[in-house]
Amino acid sequence: HLDNTETTLAEILRAKGYNTAGFVGGPYTKKKYGIGQGFETYKDRIDFFEYVQTFNNWGITYIITEFFPGVYKILGSDGFRSSEDLNKDIFAWLDKNSKQSFFMFINYFDAHDPYNLGSEFRDQFVNETKKYPDIDLWNFERYKSISEDTIYHLSRLYDTEIFFLDYHLGKFVNKLDELGIKNNTIIIITADHGEEFYDHGGFLHTQTLYEEVIHVPLIIYYPKEFKSKSIHNRVEAMAIFPTILDILDVEIPRDIDATSLLPLINNEQGYNKKYAFSELFSKPRRSDQPISANLQFKSISDDNWKIIEAEPNIEILPPSLFNLKTDPREQKNFYDVYPNKRKELQKLIASLTEDDEQK
Repeated sequence: HLDNTETTLAEILRAKGYNTAGFVGGPYTKKKYGIGQGFETYKDRIDFFEYVQTFNNWGITYIITEFFPGVYKILGSDGFRSSEDLNKDIFAWLDKNSKQSFFMFINYFDAHDPYNLGSEFRDQFVNETKKYPDIDLWNFERYKSISEDTIYHLSRLYDTEIFFLDYHLGKFVNKLDELGIKNNTIIIITADHGEEFYDHGGFLHTQTLYEEVIHVPLIIYYPKEFKSKSIHNRVEAMAIFPTILDILDVEIPRDIDATSLLPLINNEQGYNKKYAFSELFSKPRRSDQPISANLQFKSISDDNWKIIEAEPNIEILPPSLFNLKTDPREQKNFYDVYPNKRKELQKLIASLTEDDEQK
């Protein structure tokens, strides 16, 4: 839950006169978690049966679905909204509010398990007659034997969902164009995580800090100010916050860790951050480890090198050191091969997390 003493981007921009609106497809960015602070309009779905996404583990729906698991398919069916559904609300809002300056947050949630959206596009990616794999991905034991055909089929279902999302994202951009505001709107597209497809013996996300999970898209479109180009620097997602304020010439709060990307975008002096830091608190996905055993992962990449530290140290997800230039799929662990590089990155992690650990 986001504490209401925190100041959100929406609150800052609303104070500057921007109309603020949020449209949420996923369960974890709902207003009840504090994410709606600063939004004049915030449309999520109020779910009576949404026990999985609440803090009350002994609510009536939790008890019902614990004793009658099949009921979850009915009670839990209202957990998210598709991009197609979200766009209806977004377009209606834009029709009424596009003439004034606005800040809009959209949480499309389509590219997510179970990979069952986009049936109208599925024949472009998979054999429509093939049955959805009967596999519990959330409780899959890492590195358990599984057929290449199943892995491929799951990944293609995911590709279908990405295509479905891309299709409706395109409709959103076209709507801005129809309203005559596309080229005067800063459009930022990113993601909170990627997915594993047995790249390191597992599936889904929230379990590791390998590239397939943390290397996500970041697209910033604003032709009024920026020419089209690709920037290959590795940056952190939290940099979006000060970057937006910097582009709008709004004062950036001093007490934040993130650095604006505007100098990097404009190829100017002032951006000298050479590393990207990631952190994860996870539950284990192994049958021989109790669910109460929390795992903590910290990762940092600097130039071509990346280190992943794990606590507690478990054999199946060991501390790792990779050279991303020669080994982008992270298959060769150099943790004990290059101790000097390992210590250098460990020291950098310690310098970044020292204050947190003292609190």
